[in-house]
Amino acid sequence: MASILKTDKIEGVTSSGTVQMPAGHVIQTVNATHATGASTTSSSYVASALNASITPKFSSSKILVRFSIPAFAQSGKHCVATVFRESGTASSGSSISGTNLGDATWGFSSVFAGSSDIMASVHCTGVLDSPSTQSATRYTVAFKQVNTGTSEVFVNGAMGTLTLQEIAQ
Repeated sequence: MASILKTDKIEGVTSSGTVQMPAGHVIQTVNATHATGASTTSSSYVASALNASITPKFSSSKILVRFSIPAFAQSGKHCVATVFRESGTASSGSSISGTNLGDATWGFSSVFAGSSDIMASVHCTGVLDSPSTQSATRYTVAFKQVNTGTSEVFVNGAMGTLTLQEIAQ
C-alpha cells in the first residue's frame, strides 16, 4: 500500500525560515542566451553581451557556471573565451574587470584556425565558483584574439548560452 503525505506549508528550521538544502542540491537555475554578432582586435579580454545575474540564497553556496559561445577565427589565429564574475557591468566590446574563472591566457578553450578560417564553439562544461555572497552576482562571457587579427562571436546569428546554478554546500 502506498503512503501519501499532504501538507499546506513547510517551514524551515533556520532563523530566517528558509529550508537548508542538502549539499549538492540545485537551489536555483538562471539561463541566458545571446545571438547578435560582436568582434574584437584586442589581445585582452572584452565583454560579450552574453551575461546573467544570480542572487544566491546562501553565502555558502557555490555557483556552477557553464557556457557555450560560437566563435570565428581567421587563418592562423585564435579566438579565446572565458567567463568573469564581474565587479562592474561591462558592455559588449568593452574591457571587463572582476574574477576570471578561466586561465588568464587561454580562458577555458579557444577556436584555432590552421590554414583556413574556422567557426566553432568554445565551451565551459562547468566550473564551480565561490562568490561568498547573497547579493546579486553577474557573470559575463568574455573573449579576445591571440596572434593579432580579429576574433568574432555569435557570427551569423549563432546563439550562445550561459547557465548558472546555485549549488547547496
